[in-house]
Amino acid sequence: MAPPVPSASRRADPSVITAIEEQANHRGSLAALIGSERTLTFDGLNKAANRVAHALRHALGSAQGFVAVCLPPSVDRIVAVLGILKSGLGYVMIDPRLHEQGRRDLIKHSDALCVVTNPAYAGGFATDCMTLDFTAIESTGQDGNPGIYPEADAPAYLRYTSGSTGMPKGVLHNHRAALGQARAFVETVQLRADDRLCCVTFFPHALVLGALAIGAALHIVDPTSDGLRAIVTRLRRDRVTVLSSFPSMLRSLSVALQAGAPLPDLRAITLSGESVAASDVNLGLRCMPGGGIVFNNYGSSEFVQITSHPFHAELPDGATVPVGRPPSGVEVRLIDANGEPVPNCETGEISVRSPFMSSGYWKRPDLTLSVFGTTAPQGARVPYRTGDIGRFDPAGVLTVLGRVDNQIKLRAHRITPEEIENVLRHHASVGTVAVRLFEDEHRTPLLGAFVVPAGDATMEPQSLRAYAQLHLPDYMVPSAFLELKALPQTAGGKLDRAALPDPLPLWRASQQR
Repeated sequence: MAPPVPSASRRADPSVITAIEEQANHRGSLAALIGSERTLTFDGLNKAANRVAHALRHALGSAQGFVAVCLPPSVDRIVAVLGILKSGLGYVMIDPRLHEQGRRDLIKHSDALCVVTNPAYAGGFATDCMTLDFTAIESTGQDGNPGIYPEADAPAYLRYTSGSTGMPKGVLHNHRAALGQARAFVETVQLRADDRLCCVTFFPHALVLGALAIGAALHIVDPTSDGLRAIVTRLRRDRVTVLSSFPSMLRSLSVALQAGAPLPDLRAITLSGESVAASDVNLGLRCMPGGGIVFNNYGSSEFVQITSHPFHAELPDGATVPVGRPPSGVEVRLIDANGEPVPNCETGEISVRSPFMSSGYWKRPDLTLSVFGTTAPQGARVPYRTGDIGRFDPAGVLTVLGRVDNQIKLRAHRITPEEIENVLRHHASVGTVAVRLFEDEHRTPLLGAFVVPAGDATMEPQSLRAYAQLHLPDYMVPSAFLELKALPQTAGGKLDRAALPDPLPLWRASQQR
């Protein structure tokens, strides 16, 4: 899957690059990036990105491929990303807090030409990989537009996900997909140039590129180093209007919010990356006393956004939270195990077709062929099977019920753990919860629920069992309720089901008390 050579002249088709250059021309003196360390206007952002682009072309010549970015959440990180795109190369985002071997694995797997980083992280890569000091790049070099405008099929970025095997899997997105995904985010949130956005997720490609492309300002925070109270202070002081978050991060932020008033300038909260409960929607709406919208955005690494659903009013406790309808240009269907459409209002696997889907899996033509029906980035596409189970209601609104590969078969019943988790999460003592199948000493299959208590609450198994019996059929009531201090997470911050401990020893210990 060799990256196409970028065009040397401006194409008539729009791109993220041309959109940001146009913002530099028309909104040059207005703030584009606001971080704790500095602020850049659109003109300053464009020139800073140009310096990175010229430095890369000087260092790499005409080589094509990917450049890794290993910088913490900051203005610098976004400048580096835009500079890579403007050089005609693709970028790979690497979390600087990932352990050293993990960083090296991603560098090796992506065939990164070099790493843009800073001295604090420069020692954590293979000795044969070139590193460029972002600070040194920014202080020197040309700042005029390099005039390199990649073709629509040229790689824009490589997004890594662990996949079901736990091994790195590089999901490739080209410039057509990057622009389409950015536009979908803008369309969903009805983003305006006068909006002020803040994101507390890892690196939301569509949000960053979409906001800058239309001239909105991005407020950069780092939950790890800044702390939640400082972020809440920033949201209030900077009068942020749109917040993007994981549901679990919103719950954490709400604890910090309890010390002060809600956020009067906030008009929208977008939730993604995890299952959204009714309590998450209600929590988000209460953060916006002037009236606002909570968006439940459903997507995947292959499709940044598949559907979205807006909520204007609070939901009843325990209500099902739909993921909504797809944006323009995205087709969603439900299919059975044979790939055939299921009847209306019945459950099926969610499949998606769109020109903005991933180009395939990096260095995995076999997987690309099996998933997308072709090994060529420009080839014809079969519908992408998400592995998620869903159901459309009579109005055509989609609800995700769980994962095909997470399904549990118990006493002839097929169960999705997420359905049980969504119910238990509404119990007052539950902060978060994960359910898995285990066997007792007689090989009898049982359901175990791992519970992280909410705040200072104490987990009481009998109370949780009674609550589950009230809201779930008997075969979905866990036999064991076990307490954990935290649920295991993947590098991307999602629940790592494979890392959940064996419930049997903990269950035996609880039975002996």
